Amino acid sequence: MSASFSEDETLYKKEEVRITRTLLEIDGTQYQIRNIDTVKIVTKKPDRSQAWNCFLIGVLMLIACVFYPSLEFFLVTLIVIGLGINWLISLKDTHTLLIATTGGNQTSYSSENLEEIKAIRSALEAAMARLA
Repeated sequence: MSASFSEDETLYKKEEVRITRTLLEIDGTQYQIRNIDTVKIVTKKPDRSQAWNCFLIGVLMLIACVFYPSLEFFLVTLIVIGLGINWLISLKDTHTLLIATTGGNQTSYSSENLEEIKAIRSALEAAMARLA
């Protein structure tokens, strides 16, 4: 009975990811730890071009305020610049944990939180090491 308990020991559990000594479960789909071949983290940078365009339009509007002084136009300009800056700051990298199985299947889990992805990878590697 204690051997069964140790096999089902949860190494990681958060939201839609659960890792035990023998199973990885992502979004309700289960994978045997012994069938996992590789685990790696890939980071994707967001497309910031539209946010930069918003900011640059605001800067051009600010330059236009010199030639067409108007309080209303100046306030709208500040709002556009502020929106561009806020947009740039709010864009975050997306970190994806890629998991390849020996059967050729590949699954992934993505998050903006790199520490969460590292914790999942660490738990997976610990489970894989226990089976080796």
